[in-house]
Order: sequence, then C-alpha cells, then structure tokens
Amino acid sequence: ADDVRFLLAGPAGDAHDAAAGSNPAPSWLSTKSWSEVVALGALPNFRGFDASFAQSTKAFRKIYDSAEPDKETLPGDWDKHLTPFQKICFLRALR
Repeated sequence: ADDVRFLLAGPAGDAHDAAAGSNPAPSWLSTKSWSEVVALGALPNFRGFDASFAQSTKAFRKIYDSAEPDKETLPGDWDKHLTPFQKICFLRALR
C-alpha cells in the first residue's frame, strides 16, 4: 500500500525539507529527486535505499542518463530485492 501511494502521490510530509542540503550528486540530481529518494528510503521495502544511492551515485547516474532506464540493472542487491513495481517507484523518484 505504501508503494502504491508513493507511485501515485509522491513523498508525504516534509521529505523535501528533511533532505535539503544532503544531496550526494547535486551536479545532476535535483533536490526534488533527492528528496524523493530519501522518502522512498523510509518505506519498508526500501529501507537503506537512500544510503545505498548516496554511496553509488555513479551507478545510479547511468540509470538516470539511460534512454531506457527501466531496462537498466539497479546497483547492489536492489535489482534482486525489488519487484518490477517497486523499480517503477524508484524511477518515479529519480526522474
């Protein structure tokens, strides 16, 4: 239910304010997108995702820059851990 709500409505509450200033890749990732990644990391199925993202910004940039991001492999164990629907939630946050 949390994943569906995130996909349809985006992050709830003060996610944008909480993430301000901590963007690990400000040269290519907007503050809004980083805030959404942080909000995603607060969901049960995405625990730790924001920390993984911050540690692997080069790998995630490949997805960001891809013409077909839905076909890219997520870094670390995330590609195995997330369902196809949850990967769509990530793409919503990133783009």
